[in-house]
Amino acid sequence: MTSLRFLDLSFNLFITSSIHNSFGNFKNLLHLNIVANAFSGIEKGLLLMFGNMCYLRSLDISYNQLPGEQIGKYRNLSGCFGHDLEALNLDYARISGYVPNWLGMLGNLKHVHLSHIQLNGTIPESLGQLSNLETLDLSYDSLEATICEVHFASLSKLKTLSIGSTGLTIKIKSDWIPPFQLEYIEMESCKFGTQIPQWLQTQSKATTLLLSNASIWGTLPKWMKDMNLNELDLSHNQIKGTLPRFPSNLKLIDLSGNSISGVPPGKDGCSSHAMGHLCWLTWLDLSNNKLSGQLSLALKNCTSLRFLDVGENALSGNVPKWIGDTFGYLRILRLWGNKFNGSIPWQLCQLSTDLRSWILLKTIYKEGYLVALTT
Repeated sequence: MTSLRFLDLSFNLFITSSIHNSFGNFKNLLHLNIVANAFSGIEKGLLLMFGNMCYLRSLDISYNQLPGEQIGKYRNLSGCFGHDLEALNLDYARISGYVPNWLGMLGNLKHVHLSHIQLNGTIPESLGQLSNLETLDLSYDSLEATICEVHFASLSKLKTLSIGSTGLTIKIKSDWIPPFQLEYIEMESCKFGTQIPQWLQTQSKATTLLLSNASIWGTLPKWMKDMNLNELDLSHNQIKGTLPRFPSNLKLIDLSGNSISGVPPGKDGCSSHAMGHLCWLTWLDLSNNKLSGQLSLALKNCTSLRFLDVGENALSGNVPKWIGDTFGYLRILRLWGNKFNGSIPWQLCQLSTDLRSWILLKTIYKEGYLVALTT
């Protein structure tokens, strides 16, 4: 058994058991996967247990219960652990402590997943020297720290950056040019305190941009239309102004909880305006803004919509008949908290029987036309 190279014990039920120190005898292991076993601890501790696994390339102990394990207590690496390590996954393992400085010394690391555990403190600058790193996920930890350009200095291969819901403060100069081309950017609840960062304009390969509740202010930049995004979430910031033209590949837009004004989504017609060209858009949330006037015909081209929320604005006029004629895939329609008047068009009854029409009630009931949806 000492010559074993691959060991996968994932998705079993070793409830209340600790990871036994005999695992340390598998010195030739290349891949160790013990995901989702409800292990309650590591007998010798993380690094002492795996310290002699000189050839280990991937270690995944995510989704276990290891509350006594503090990864930050190890100031230095023991044995030869980590020399060949390419993937480390401790997600949801309930490990606590701080991000250790030695993590930045594992030069072959490509994927680091340390999310949803109990890490706190700062992020060592040494992480910025991991030149082979492709994935960095520190999301949903308690890292009350500041990160700046030095934390990304040599991360030229980074593709996935997920550091949201951590309490991190972002201090990056407006003229910074990143060494990487990200595909997935998740920095929700980070503290920017700036306009939408200019360096995002360089990320031509990014398909997901999640920056909700990030203390971002100002207007939406025109250069955003040139990005290759599929998902855009800038909700719960202090963004104002009108809607610009968006990237044509977008499937999800969430701009709720801002101060965006004007008529959504621009002038009638779909040839050149904000959203009429978004044929693949399935999710649109513009709720809790300062939009006024009538819903524009430019939305009619967004025939793939499944979720449409324009609640809590100042929209007026009649509920458009074309909503019922156009949006055959719609499942969620939320119009409440506006100034709509008149009757509810019977065309809404043509929408899918799966439509959760009760979301309309706060607007409809006030006008006394609830029967229009049921007859």
